[in-house]
Amino acid sequence: MITSDHIALIALFFSGSVAVFGFEHLARKSVISQPAARKFLFLIAASITSFSVYLIESINLLIITASGASVLAWLVIVKNLFSDYYESQKQGWSIFYFSLAFLFLLVIFRENRFMIFFPFFSAGISKGISSITGLYLGRKHYVITAGEKSIAGSISFFLLLFLFTLAPFYFNISETGFSSPGSQYLIISSVTIAFFLTVTELLTSGGNGSFFVPVLYAVLFFLFYKIENFTLLYDFLTGLGFAFLLVTASYKLKFLSLNGSIATFILAGLLFGFGGWAWSVPILSFFLLSSLISKMPHRSKDTEGIFEKSSTRDYLQVFANGGAGGVLVLLYTNSGDQIYYLLYVAALAAVCADTWATEIGTMRKTATYHILNFRKVSQGISGGISVQGTLGAVAGSFAIALSGAFWINEGLAVYFLLVMFSGLAGSIIDSLLGATIQLQYKCNSCGKITERKEHCGVKSKYFRGINWVNNDVVNFLCSLSGIVIILIFASIV
Repeated sequence: MITSDHIALIALFFSGSVAVFGFEHLARKSVISQPAARKFLFLIAASITSFSVYLIESINLLIITASGASVLAWLVIVKNLFSDYYESQKQGWSIFYFSLAFLFLLVIFRENRFMIFFPFFSAGISKGISSITGLYLGRKHYVITAGEKSIAGSISFFLLLFLFTLAPFYFNISETGFSSPGSQYLIISSVTIAFFLTVTELLTSGGNGSFFVPVLYAVLFFLFYKIENFTLLYDFLTGLGFAFLLVTASYKLKFLSLNGSIATFILAGLLFGFGGWAWSVPILSFFLLSSLISKMPHRSKDTEGIFEKSSTRDYLQVFANGGAGGVLVLLYTNSGDQIYYLLYVAALAAVCADTWATEIGTMRKTATYHILNFRKVSQGISGGISVQGTLGAVAGSFAIALSGAFWINEGLAVYFLLVMFSGLAGSIIDSLLGATIQLQYKCNSCGKITERKEHCGVKSKYFRGINWVNNDVVNFLCSLSGIVIILIFASIV
């Protein structure tokens, strides 16, 4: 049976299709450039998708449609079906991330249509207009990750988000479901949200900003405006200030690259701002101690040229090791449930155990064995374990457990047991992943197994593993394994 929702969905799809073919025709006729056509289409897509929340009554129908659109977009990009329209596959990924962000908001805020519509619409329009501004007015461009940004585009993005955040309360839109905050709170919080999201947008590339910007905007808007909370706002601002000092010093000490510094600012701002000292001390302990250990001139010569990354961490390393913590602190801020803190410490214990196992395990030459068959392998190779590396893993998990123990009021012995076990088990899982699915290459010159695409000045050849499973992916899975393991054993204990 055809309902009004189905008619509305067909009308929206038809409108979007007309826009796609219309702008593609204009681009092919050289009326506008293809980059401009893509950006105008993004604006239209953001508007149509956003207003569908009010034009279609059934949230379940929207969820099904958004899920289908995400899968279809993924297939289209992976198969490179629009190769003539997109200059690279990375430019097409914004469609997939855009659909995924809408799906995420539909699931999380299904009872509040405004919280689906407003963040998605505001972030989408701001991103689209700022991209057009950068395209036509941007005189100076810079690259932080892989995406080119402009000063004009970043300024317009900040100003638009600031104005959008003010608008619902300035015009007294009742659908927010929130009481109108005082003018001082509104101005400070709007500037804070716009600034934080602008910094986040600087770090995005390959279209992933289409997911992170609207989702983060929704979360921050909800946390700051569900009630007027000056304490939360000032704590967040203090956290951003502390994060700025940390990343400035770390960048000068070469603990972090430029994009790694921006990533750490975002992550540390969330952890310091919303979690306070309880969430800050564990991540600081991991970051500072691990950075100091990695800078020590201790590594065995047998491991030279094996590791993919240097001791200066980039943005992917930062998010691989601490990204789960950023999500957990937002869940904790909204619910106040202490279980999220335990999961956070366990995730950090796992990545710290793995990091220290590698660093301490390669301090000097020692016997190293393959984790699956226990045959001797080259020191430092993925999937290799040693006695001294295992001791490093134990030390790393203990360091994180100790750093979080000051905020555990009871059951301290059980807490240490759970966290240390989760950390050690996480490092073992990391080694298993390294021995099975992590991407490895073989040097065409010296025959050494390495994580690098180039070795001895020549291109390495594929040896084993899944193409997209690099060290960063394995580290992220390691942090998730710490969470899963402590959940399982905490329920038993």
